[in-house]
Formats: sequence, structure tokens, C-alpha cells
Amino acid sequence: MITPSNSSNNKQWYAVKVKYKCEKLVRDRLSAKEIHSYVPLLKTTKIYSSKRKVVETPLIHSFVFVYISMAENIKVLQTLHVYDFLKIGNEIMPIRDDEMSLLKQVVGEFTNVEAQEKSLIIGESVEIIRGNLTGLKGILVEQKNKNEFIVDLPSFSIQLRIEINKAFLRPTSNRVLV
Repeated sequence: MITPSNSSNNKQWYAVKVKYKCEKLVRDRLSAKEIHSYVPLLKTTKIYSSKRKVVETPLIHSFVFVYISMAENIKVLQTLHVYDFLKIGNEIMPIRDDEMSLLKQVVGEFTNVEAQEKSLIIGESVEIIRGNLTGLKGILVEQKNKNEFIVDLPSFSIQLRIEINKAFLRPTSNRVLV
């Protein structure tokens, strides 16, 4: 996948709502129109009675991210299975480059993890301090079990479920936890 250059000052990332389970199809159709698009995909293993299969599923269902100038928005909307841009009110909201970098880092993360016990508090600001997601900050919303957390990414207005070891998280406040 080619990453867009920063030389195009008027281009920005936008989220586009698409038909469920058509994310990869829409991405390919946009690419055919020479529109840079991105679908963050996670590889998962499906186990069937006689075989195992690795499949790629979207991290965020029903969304494709496009890197366009606003003059190109009609080409995007005229693509089959595209519904509309993600909006707040009637305004199409761009997505910051650092948030897009985060999505790209999320895919395929966390192998060979070593655990170190520490206390984390729900509602606390946390930061990932090791691995490809180093530097990601969010709010710890829920701890599902020892290694599965729900972290809220405020700019996306979504909750991203990340399976991550406690050793990779640290509170960003100045409190000392025991």
C-alpha cells in the first residue's frame, strides 16, 4: 500500500460510511478511480472442522478511509456501496494524520509479550509504552480480563477494543499505583 505524500496540502483523511461487509470492495473500486483509500484489516484465524483459514476482517466495520481534497468528494460518493461521509451535524469532519497513523499501527500488533503486574484504574488516562502502538493515549474504559482492555479514543468517537498486556500500559497521571 502506498502512503500519500504530504506534498498535497489540500488533501485530508475522511471516513466514509459504506455497506456492511463491502469495505474491501469499496477500497478496490476507489483505487480504480485513483482515489487513495485505506481499510485497517486484522488477520484472524478461523477454525473449521477440517481446516484452519486466516482471514482479514476490518478493524472498524462499515467504514473506509479516503485521502482526498474536497473537490474529489463527488467521485467518492458516486462509488457503488458508498453511503456518505462521516459528519458531525452537516459538516464533513477530517481525520488527523496522527489518528490515521494509529490505525495503521493497530493492525497486526502484539506478539511475544512479557507480563509485569501493575494496577490500572478505570476512567484513568493511559498510554501504550511498548510495541507498535507506543505513544497511543486514551481513557481506560473497561478491563475485560487480565489482558483485555477497552480504550476510548476521543477523536474517533469510538471505543477501540485492544487486547494488550498490562505491561504495555501505564497511567499518564502522576499518581503512584501499588
